[in-house]
Order: sequence, then C-alpha cells, then structure tokens
Amino acid sequence: MGMITVRDIDDSVLKALTDRASAAGRSLEEEVRETLAQSVRRSHEDFWERADRLRAGFGGSVVSDSGVISAEMREERSQRIGEP
Repeated sequence: MGMITVRDIDDSVLKALTDRASAAGRSLEEEVRETLAQSVRRSHEDFWERADRLRAGFGGSVVSDSGVISAEMREERSQRIGEP
C-alpha cells in the first residue's frame, strides 16, 4: 500500500477529522483513509445515475425552465411600468 504525507492542514479541518474519528471509534489515520476512500468512490459514481436520483427526488413533478420564468417576470414588470 502507498503512503502520503499531507502538510499545512487547516486546524479546523484537523479538528473536524479528529472529532469525526472519535465519534466513529476510529483513529485519525483510519478516519482520513475512510474519508479519502469515500471521496474517490463518490467521484466515480455514474453521472446519469446521480441525475436520475435527483429527478426522482422531485417526485415526478415538472420543474419549469428558469429562462421561461425570467421572461414572464420581465414581461409582467414591463407591463406594470408601462401602466399609468
């Protein structure tokens, strides 16, 4: 297995990792290994699977195009300004 050394870690990051390790009953080194491993697994997750999960989170509702909404708002504002 490989080994790395990471210098100049912000104190708040180190404290958060230490606290997380303690809460999980792990050493700091184990916590850092697990954090790195999870990070790599997430980055390899298929984009379309994540997109499908995100869409499913909307419960099948249709979300309007923000461009259309912006155009409608501009039109309404223009009509209000043009009114006496």
